[in-house]
Amino acid sequence: MTIRLVAALVLLASLPVSAQGTEYRTVVLRGGTPPGVPGAVTFRTFGDPTIAEDGSVAFEATIAGVGVTSDSDEGFWAEKNGVLTLIAREGDPAPGQPAGVVFDRIIDPVINANGNAAFHAWLTGPGIDFSNRAAIYAETDGNPLALVVQGGTPSGVPGVDIGGFGDVLMGNHDRVVAKTFLAGATVNITNDEGVIAQTSASTVELIAREGDQAPGTVSGVVHSMIDVISVNDSGVAIIDGTVAGTGVDAFNREAFWVYTPGGGVALAARGGQAAPGTGGDSFLGVGSAKLNDSGAFVFLASLIGPGVTFDNGAGFWLSSVGGTPQLLLRAG
Repeated sequence: MTIRLVAALVLLASLPVSAQGTEYRTVVLRGGTPPGVPGAVTFRTFGDPTIAEDGSVAFEATIAGVGVTSDSDEGFWAEKNGVLTLIAREGDPAPGQPAGVVFDRIIDPVINANGNAAFHAWLTGPGIDFSNRAAIYAETDGNPLALVVQGGTPSGVPGVDIGGFGDVLMGNHDRVVAKTFLAGATVNITNDEGVIAQTSASTVELIAREGDQAPGTVSGVVHSMIDVISVNDSGVAIIDGTVAGTGVDAFNREAFWVYTPGGGVALAARGGQAAPGTGGDSFLGVGSAKLNDSGAFVFLASLIGPGVTFDNGAGFWLSSVGGTPQLLLRAG
């Protein structure tokens, strides 16, 4: 819908951006020489890149050439002060692991404006099995790549361990947030996913979990599906998902929450709530929220109610932690 494009433009306008025109530059080419890899080796294919606020680029790539095998043909490169640098490669020793443990896969790398990178990896080697092969690695200012969390780490819930991971997000505060998959004797399909937030260099906290009471809802309403979709430079994050339980139906099951370090998780918007600025209509589907570094966020929502037609059934709202959403634009 047209509203999605306008929403994106308004969000960009709310962020500090340069007035300069768009510039295009070549970062890397297929067939080029991959930095940090010895011998007659070239780039072969590229994954989707990520771009930091300062324009630095990070990407996964495969390589081919002399000495490259299926166990060493993938890596992660990022620009450091304008210089393309190898961050990690399949077959490299994994920091913080026993001798012989190496990177097996490098997944979904990201980079922030500090030039620090993070990624989700699979490990292989002595002592590594399905329960502990997944790990998150990250850089911080003045420190090399280090282990943040690994599968098999206690989650803080008795008998429940962190298992695998979804996409990793990292703001300029050099702390990661990520979706996690849980394991343990009491874990089942109703409570096997959660969201973790890094609270120190090597400590994470489980901040939301499927099956737990959903903040801002009546007793008996629990998280059903959750994911983390945005984080800012202060570590504030958006948790998107659905709920199940008491009084939940197709009209109020979608919701999203805001996590504030030290302040916990709070409901931001939910289907069924009155939609400010609409004259009596209600939110139906909510989500696609994005934060800026001041803690403000924008989100798109579909609507239901007496004033809703095919042409005006969606809108775009601006809010902040603990604030009331303000309608910025409505279709129609």
